[in-house]
Amino acid sequence: MTLMPLINKPELWTKADSLSQERGEFVKTLVEKFIKCENLSVLDIGCGAGGTSAVFATLNFVVSMDRTQHELIESKKNAKRIFVMSDALSLPFKPASFDLIILQDVIEHLEITSEFIPCLSCLLKKSGIIFLSTPNKLSVFNLISDPHWGFPFVSVMSRNILRKYILPVVRSEDSNRKDIARLFSLTKIYDLFYKEFEMRILTTLVVKELFTNPKGILWSKFHIFLLQSCKKLRIDSLVKKSANDDAGILNKYFTPTLYFILTKRS
Repeated sequence: MTLMPLINKPELWTKADSLSQERGEFVKTLVEKFIKCENLSVLDIGCGAGGTSAVFATLNFVVSMDRTQHELIESKKNAKRIFVMSDALSLPFKPASFDLIILQDVIEHLEITSEFIPCLSCLLKKSGIIFLSTPNKLSVFNLISDPHWGFPFVSVMSRNILRKYILPVVRSEDSNRKDIARLFSLTKIYDLFYKEFEMRILTTLVVKELFTNPKGILWSKFHIFLLQSCKKLRIDSLVKKSANDDAGILNKYFTPTLYFILTKRS
């Protein structure tokens, strides 16, 4: 583990930081439906540009964690925030340290071991919650256009296939990265987390927010196109009515990004 000092924000990350801030506001909108977002101890695993950490740090104590130094970007307004450079699979904290753990679009970048999920449960306080979001491997929309690369069928490919056939063509410098995205299906996510956690899908809340404030939810050009098409075709009301929080066909095969609140089993 290495505690990182605050570092200056490079101009290169300004655009990403802006989008990250909007996504952070969206995460807070969902989380505060389940826990009061004040005076919490928060762990943001895979914090990236730090927007979500920044949003929560205004009223909470936040630990922003990432495996690479360049992702730990300074936010001058965050007096109650520390930075940790560590692998997410080696969490260097005491048991029951956190009221809220944020896993925002990060598990698809990990090689999840059998110890990882129980470790999350151990770090969470008894009354704490985990916010989890991740792209849906079997969503028909992600099959058409993968959210990371924009190509069809990439969402169901293994990391080895991506390294061998896709990355050499579209981004050769990333071919040896360990954190290449490998998406999970809804069924697989339940398999991973269900033993340790009660799981609540948040699709209904997300869809409601989608049609009022989509900036914190959508960044894929294809997904933005789909939203605009829904509005032009005036089927947004139908989409809202169809949304549900069941582990059924809609969320297994259509919902592009899966959102959950997890609580520890008794």
